[in-house]
Amino acid sequence: MSLSRRAFIEKGTSLGLLAAAWAAGLVTPGMLRASVLEDAFAAKTSDQVARILAGELNINPSKEILLNIPATAENGANVPVTISSNLEGIQSIAIIAEKNPVPLVGLFRLANDTEIYLQARLKLASSSHVTVLANTDDQILSSRQYVKVTVGSCGP
Repeated sequence: MSLSRRAFIEKGTSLGLLAAAWAAGLVTPGMLRASVLEDAFAAKTSDQVARILAGELNINPSKEILLNIPATAENGANVPVTISSNLEGIQSIAIIAEKNPVPLVGLFRLANDTEIYLQARLKLASSSHVTVLANTDDQILSSRQYVKVTVGSCGP
């Protein structure tokens, strides 16, 4: 197998950054396990994604996970979302768009004692519920909102 100079530099840089993150404690061996992520991103429904990510933990609706997303999006290709919370002990946050071809839009792993304030831009295939799952040690907290997409969705 021969690598071009560009491919060699790209792979070497990626491995170097990963090694530096691991040495700094930003990446743990559990984070490097990709099988759960592969299953979650391969799931075809939002319920399947939630079951995969929750595992044995209960999913409980919470008003302490604040989901700020417009009720009506003029352009489904660019929907702003803000997620915030004052709760401590949140380890990860997942964003799920119910009617997208790939419902798991994003998964964010958080360091301990991280203040929760995330902003993102979503692509929504059509009008649907957007759900946020916040993983703690003993439960999954959820917040959900319906978004109506009027034009320009990302789906067929």
